[in-house]
Amino acid sequence: MRRARHCLGWHPNPPHELLNPQQLRRHVFAAVGRLNRPMRAALLPCLVVLLLAACAAPRQQAVAPAPPCAQQGLASWYTRMPGQTRTASGEQFNPAAFTAAHRSLPFGTRVRVTDVATGRSVVVRITDRGPVAHDRIIDLSVAAAKVLDMRREGVALVRVEPLPAAAVSASPALDAAAGACLGPQIARS
Repeated sequence: MRRARHCLGWHPNPPHELLNPQQLRRHVFAAVGRLNRPMRAALLPCLVVLLLAACAAPRQQAVAPAPPCAQQGLASWYTRMPGQTRTASGEQFNPAAFTAAHRSLPFGTRVRVTDVATGRSVVVRITDRGPVAHDRIIDLSVAAAKVLDMRREGVALVRVEPLPAAAVSASPALDAAAGACLGPQIARS
């Protein structure tokens, strides 16, 4: 006698091929028929309640995602090698534009990066993925690093705050030549 493993234990006569819907229905009715009468009587109300509960479940409505929170950590600056001209978003890399690389923020998100030590800040647009170093939270373009005065040290402790889209789109500082990047906005605390 051949035996095969299935989801409820060992099957004495394993099926050699998949069951079609008619065969499956016959097996299910046969399995229910093998149940004793009190078990069948208890099973039917449970199935009806389960079916009604599934149909009456409230539909979940789409909720707008919560705005990302501000982060504080190390930032570095980066540039591309001569052969690497495209960012992860597909845009042409421009070291003179105010752009940045972030691991999780959506492409096109504008963030205010503030150097905690000096209070200088710059608004950049996320166009790439990174940083590669695990202890950093953002990689800035050369132009943004110049504004924060962090090119010599290479890294700086910064605070990254995502900006609402409405607040940025009304700004007249859009630079179409640099891919609609915002120019530097220096603020002293």
